[in-house]
Amino acid sequence: MAIGEALFRALPLGGAGNVGGNLMVYETDHDIIAVDCGVLFPRAGHLGVDKIVPDVQYLIDRKDKFRGYAITHGHEDHIGALPYILGDLPGPIYGSKFTIALLRRKLGDHIRLNPDLREVEDSQPFLMGKLKLEPIPITHSIPGSLAFAVHTPAGVIIHTGDFKIDPT
Repeated sequence: MAIGEALFRALPLGGAGNVGGNLMVYETDHDIIAVDCGVLFPRAGHLGVDKIVPDVQYLIDRKDKFRGYAITHGHEDHIGALPYILGDLPGPIYGSKFTIALLRRKLGDHIRLNPDLREVEDSQPFLMGKLKLEPIPITHSIPGSLAFAVHTPAGVIIHTGDFKIDPT
């Protein structure tokens, strides 16, 4: 979408239509960020497959604009792909104190990685390039869960970690 002369894209690279594999991309003229980076767990038809990792070639091709990862919470479907992707697409990883502690442990097992882990405080805005994000504490089945208010040229987007629409 073009806003005046500005570019804005919201692009799901994983998670849309599935439970798992969450990776949402927000892109402007100058910046690209990823919100979450999780694995999708295989279904019965995926014989011999342990985990499915999102295809991040789009981000690798635009690596010069990539500003990092904002992580909503520590479930595998939101953080599980990071060990497989960080080698090709490094960047700072922002999350709550609890989520960063989980990532420190998880990524510490991968010697080749030297992750840039950054704790964010509830309701304290931070920048990823020129994009301002505000972490919003939310209730979920794991501590330290956040939604993010992402300020974009198209307006403010509220990105929650998980949601379900009840048709009743």
